[in-house]
Amino acid sequence: GYGESGPYVNRPGQDMLLQAMSGAMLNVGRAGDPPAPAGTYAVDAITGYGAFEGALAGLLHRERTGEGQLVTVNMLDSAIAVQAQELSIFTVGGVPQHRGREPHGHTYIRAPYGTFATADGYLALAFPHLADLGELLGIPEFAAMEDEVDGHARRDEITALVAARLTGRTTAEWLEMFAARGIWAGPVYSYADVLADPQVRHNGSLVSYDHPTEGRVTTPGFPYRFSATPPEVRRGAPLAGEQTREILAELGYDEAAVDGLAGRGVVTAPRPAA
Repeated sequence: GYGESGPYVNRPGQDMLLQAMSGAMLNVGRAGDPPAPAGTYAVDAITGYGAFEGALAGLLHRERTGEGQLVTVNMLDSAIAVQAQELSIFTVGGVPQHRGREPHGHTYIRAPYGTFATADGYLALAFPHLADLGELLGIPEFAAMEDEVDGHARRDEITALVAARLTGRTTAEWLEMFAARGIWAGPVYSYADVLADPQVRHNGSLVSYDHPTEGRVTTPGFPYRFSATPPEVRRGAPLAGEQTREILAELGYDEAAVDGLAGRGVVTAPRPAA
């Protein structure tokens, strides 16, 4: 939950509510526009990773001391902790969040930074050297600008000038030109584009397997690799209680003991179909 207790604990929509409470929504977008949530369940995922790290630390402590301990994870704390860079700029540097007239990808990063329309779609552009960008796009004003000064102070002006130029060519044309100059840029993918990307396919970023109720499914796979023990999905996500009897049997519980636990509501342990 977001604290020791509260009305949003384990309720639908808590992820978006906690994004709002964390302050993160005011780091992107345009002044006057409503703050927008992330396009993923970001707080849920961040908290999950934090729980994983906390559990590992607890296990290491147990291995070294022989003592166990309770590990808790707070969702609001997790959403705040992942903003270590941004919040430190505010708390240490005293720099307030400022959303300008033009849409911008991050309030504390200099322009241009964000997504821009092209002749046939969008591309993402990440704070290139202004003089190089100006030469490529035909914006002479950039030649006299200092990246880390004007990139912040004249953010709206820079963003508007870049946006006006990028609609003149296709995404592929711009990306080829940017790559030749060493400028960080990339396409803005849909999920269909993600699945079709050659690098995603080469990496094996998604895996397919059989699920007991959904049939053959494809889902995101493993973000890590091991040279000796390649990760694999051996079975789909279990149904509620599907593996309870198997796991408790491995721990030494007989059928009668498991039935007793299930009867008292301690575990969910349906009997296998005959």
